[in-house]
Amino acid sequence: MINILQKNQINEMLRKSVQEISISKTQHETLVASYEAVGNYLAANEELRRFRPEIYPQGSIRLETAIKPISDDDDIDIDLVCEFSNIPSDWTQKDLKDAVGKCLKDSARYRDMIEKKDGGKRCWTLLYRQGSANNYHMDILPAVVADNYGLLLESFNHTDYSSLAISITDKTLPNYATSTNHAYWPHSNPFGYAKWFEQRCRQRILKAVCESVEEAPKYDASPSVLQDAIKLLKRNRDLKYGGDDDKPISIIITTLAARAYNGEANLYDALVGIASGMSAFIEERMVNGRLVKYIANPVDENENYADKWVNEPRKEKMFFDWLESVRSTVLRLADDAQTGSKAGFEALCGKNVIQRVYESVGQETKQKREAGTLRMGATGLLGSVGTKVQGHTFHGK
Repeated sequence: MINILQKNQINEMLRKSVQEISISKTQHETLVASYEAVGNYLAANEELRRFRPEIYPQGSIRLETAIKPISDDDDIDIDLVCEFSNIPSDWTQKDLKDAVGKCLKDSARYRDMIEKKDGGKRCWTLLYRQGSANNYHMDILPAVVADNYGLLLESFNHTDYSSLAISITDKTLPNYATSTNHAYWPHSNPFGYAKWFEQRCRQRILKAVCESVEEAPKYDASPSVLQDAIKLLKRNRDLKYGGDDDKPISIIITTLAARAYNGEANLYDALVGIASGMSAFIEERMVNGRLVKYIANPVDENENYADKWVNEPRKEKMFFDWLESVRSTVLRLADDAQTGSKAGFEALCGKNVIQRVYESVGQETKQKREAGTLRMGATGLLGSVGTKVQGHTFHGK
């Protein structure tokens, strides 16, 4: 059992670790500037603007759970939705996606950034290459929304998330080039998910800006406990599995963590509760006559985030191996606080990160000692409460 001083020490280490792994303010501003530039370009295009395109971020940038890649060879990613509210009635998914692709290919700025000239499964991907540690890519998802979608966003009251669903494109589907009925197109609900997640964070509700380009969330140096916990879990996942394609996907980690979060006020208690409680939200359901693991999209019960586990069992095994590992790692933090070890912190965040954190803590400790504010707790831990520690001189006096 750890005492309050030890818990405070753990939380300080975790807080500084989150700062180390989070994308910086400069990186965030770079991503937002690129996103806004693409959005403004698409919205101003003569062929597209009559269809009233609106651009907004989704995924980790919108949820504010983005982290730095472990390797400089890896990309930061930014996911965008490009919505249209009044496309021609005879347009198919292919027509919509091709229109966005043509617009990008017509741009001297963007045409050479396109990863695949025929587009991905659902998105158009732009590759930004600005040197080591500054590479990122942007996935642009074409979508169709109801004419009154803007009003729905403004008046949304956190009761019917399904009302915020959008129709998207998917070139692997048989009706991709034939169906003009949006009801039969694939659906997604990134905005509804963001609203649900914000509620789970118990934070302010981000106001929707219903303009051609929606304002991205501003860089927040003090995000919620849940957001910080998810960043640490994702970092641990990346440390354990690197770039393995079968590693646990972020949407599963984010969803299970958000469901397991009970509003804990500090990061250590939140991590303990989340790591212990995530498995309780993995169901088993009958799907097509087969009992499968089911992790429901919180804003669309018909979507199973673990649907690939059925045919790719290695993904399921890696997830549960990771979950067992991260539970042990989080519980080890208490031992670290009592013994002075760094093993748990290093397993959670990586040796390089924890080395920088310890250096930062050491510098702060030195400054407090010199200022005469450093105190020794009853357990021997250094902090700001307890018995005052005498300053040191070169003569040992």
